[in-house]
Amino acid sequence: MKRISLYKSVLFVLALLLFGAAAFSFGTAKNVRAEALTDVFGGSNSGVVLDGNYATVKPANKDSLTLKNPLAANELAFETKMSTSVKKVSLTFTTDSYDVNGNVSGEDVIKTVTHELAITADGATPIRFDETNGDSAATVASGADLKILFTVENNFVSVKVNDHVAIKSNDAKYKVKCVDKCEANTFTFIFETDEESETEASFSLVSVDQGAVNYTANGEYKQTFATVDNAEGGEIAKLAKPRAGLGDAAFVRTSDGYKPIVVTGTEYKFDFTAYSVLGTVKSGDLYLAKVSESDKVSLSNEDKPKSVIFVSGADNRINVKSGDEVIEKFSFNVIDRTTADTSAPVYDATEGAISSYKTALAKAATAEYDGKTYSVRLGEKVTVPSLETLVSDDLTSYAGMTHTLYYKTPETSSSTSGFDIPTDKAGKYEFYVIFKDAAGNEMDKNKFFTVDDDDENKIDTEESTHPYAKYIFTFDIVDDAPIKITSVTQSKGYVNTSYTVSSFTVSAKGYTTVYELYYNSDSSATPTGDDWESAWVKIPVASEVEEGDEMPAGFTYEEVKNIGYSGSLTFTPVKTGKYVIKCTVTSTNSIRTASSTASVSVENKPRTVKPDSHWLENNVWSVVFLSVGTLCLTAIIVLLCIKPKDETTED
Repeated sequence: MKRISLYKSVLFVLALLLFGAAAFSFGTAKNVRAEALTDVFGGSNSGVVLDGNYATVKPANKDSLTLKNPLAANELAFETKMSTSVKKVSLTFTTDSYDVNGNVSGEDVIKTVTHELAITADGATPIRFDETNGDSAATVASGADLKILFTVENNFVSVKVNDHVAIKSNDAKYKVKCVDKCEANTFTFIFETDEESETEASFSLVSVDQGAVNYTANGEYKQTFATVDNAEGGEIAKLAKPRAGLGDAAFVRTSDGYKPIVVTGTEYKFDFTAYSVLGTVKSGDLYLAKVSESDKVSLSNEDKPKSVIFVSGADNRINVKSGDEVIEKFSFNVIDRTTADTSAPVYDATEGAISSYKTALAKAATAEYDGKTYSVRLGEKVTVPSLETLVSDDLTSYAGMTHTLYYKTPETSSSTSGFDIPTDKAGKYEFYVIFKDAAGNEMDKNKFFTVDDDDENKIDTEESTHPYAKYIFTFDIVDDAPIKITSVTQSKGYVNTSYTVSSFTVSAKGYTTVYELYYNSDSSATPTGDDWESAWVKIPVASEVEEGDEMPAGFTYEEVKNIGYSGSLTFTPVKTGKYVIKCTVTSTNSIRTASSTASVSVENKPRTVKPDSHWLENNVWSVVFLSVGTLCLTAIIVLLCIKPKDETTED
């Protein structure tokens, strides 16, 4: 019986341990409670409560509510409820601009696009999106429930509210970049409320669905906010899957936009992004897995593979997982490059993209010095902006292309495999870039220009016969950047000992340098202020001084000659105090000038004093013992060296 009781006790303990482990596992799962909503929502009114069915706020007039996590706008829907005292709801968010270098707005380059949906709940005012009004029937009644659906087509975002006709702006400044997913950030609801209404303003988020077009049946990407058992402030009952973004690696920018095209035998490493409403799945949680173990795809050898090689065109699919759950499945157009790729990359940009690029290039040729913007300093390099929005290929991504950049400066012509152009002289700079795809197909230089066979100075860039002539870009360098001079701390100097000041470092190109020597008897003096020279004595160049000339205050003709200053960095101080070398740099291309100083404190050279020696007096007994020892050692050596007399018969 005791043995059975012991057995039951062991089972009971094991059961408790397993229960505890299970409870711990559940407790550490990525469930979201009300107290964690500050990681999901922000804005001026981030006091979101889980009322059991929805995520609800009680906004005051002009309050805002923001979803902090980025979302995929490709098929994104919001379901909301609001009270009649909410008069207007505006929803803003941002996306990347279609042009990597930004659309142009006046003189500015726009890298992100801000979208705004305005809904006035009065039953009369048309819905407005990206400065475009819906039709006269596109209105929303007071207190109406809303279903807001965003989709992306041809790189433009459109919105459909309830059953009204979708609204889209075709203005180029609203064109967005969409490679795999169209990333949208900082969704913000802004409220206008009736402050005189007796009804409290209330706005509820029912759901956020990132698969609102193609995945409505199972709703796996639809995040709702109902809690377990509809308990107020409890855990959200359902955790929707995130959408997965793969980045640019396996998407080729063609003339028809980005396409999922991969080549057999090529390794593709994905830069994952997890678009999670609640942030419960992070980008680092995502990894690749085969759809079927029989699929002929090769995954990288790591615990959570990020790279894949497609071996066969027949097996063109791959899963993206988090933990043991499949997040999303992707299919690619798998190409055998050896038989399929015969065409070179092409320039096919819109006029808007070209205009944007020119604006970005002009900015790239400038730099900020001392808080102001100038042309880059001569001697520095201009890095031309990415041409990704200007060029495309049928099979090779922009990152997979190689290129040669040909450039012409005011003095010379050259080429580089990079994107940096050195600036050695003020004037006009020109360049064009020839791209080559992964199969070795290269652009034709004659599409940019041709040179006359009889006169190499005659260059034809007529666009009707040279379609890439408009992709020859120029920028100007003006030698207007301030000259920068730096010096290092100098060591101490001594009277009548030659001293050479450490060299000044000049950040400029094309300049002359003049050095001047100044002296101040006060060793604590510093060369500060606009007119510091007036309190110092200027030491003239020794070779320009003749006996009888007026000498600088406090110096004789012999002392000036002994200083021996030659207008360089070397001099021989003849008095204690502070000496300063002033370096003045003047541009040879303009009237710009700058100066800096290096200070040297000079002291009398320390005199070496040799003290009397009392060594013998202090070590007399040591000498005596050493002498005795030496005599003893000598005697022993002598005795060892004396040969004994040989014995005779008589002995």
